[in-house]
Amino acid sequence: MASKLEVYKDLQQRIITNDIAPGKSLNVKDLMDHYQIGRTPLREIFRELQRDGLIEIMPKLGTHVTSSDIHELNKIVQVRRRLEGLVGMLAVKNYTSEQFKKIKAMVQKIEELDPADENALDMFTHYDMEIHQTLYESTRNEVLAGFISQLQMRTSKFWHQMGFTFQEFMDEIEDFNNLLEAFEERNPDKAAKVLENHVDHFMEKVKDHIFNSI
Repeated sequence: MASKLEVYKDLQQRIITNDIAPGKSLNVKDLMDHYQIGRTPLREIFRELQRDGLIEIMPKLGTHVTSSDIHELNKIVQVRRRLEGLVGMLAVKNYTSEQFKKIKAMVQKIEELDPADENALDMFTHYDMEIHQTLYESTRNEVLAGFISQLQMRTSKFWHQMGFTFQEFMDEIEDFNNLLEAFEERNPDKAAKVLENHVDHFMEKVKDHIFNSI
């Protein structure tokens, strides 16, 4: 029997990676049977996923996975870009050695991923989320960390929704290594710029992907 946190994390991962597709209804009974979890904790998990912007709960109409479009993404990115800069400045000033080691270890795990592994993309998403969550926690600002975590999950979900390739995901490594350098140098301005550029690189790929699909 899985814990509530384990079920929440698993559903979160499955929704972000499109294992549960946008627009799909979530059947409470099926999920209770699959995870061996009660109705009450599952409802609590649903509320957390709704808070993350990953599902929508509609009375009498059920619960379904949200879908994003480019217009919504533009609005999310406008906010996220500004906040990522603030994250960089605060994280460099407040991170612990344990948090730095964790981020560095996750970057190394990403670099070691084998493109031929059918699970590589899912593993990348897991490590990527761990990096971002640790980074946000290192700001020591719970309000900022909670809000930007939701935005990061929604942009990552859109990334998978568009069907980006494994190599397009792997292009993020340079941004991560530049961030590690900023941490080592204790340079808040550099960290802020790296994270703002990270968001810019994401949007550049989105636009290229849309243009190439026409």
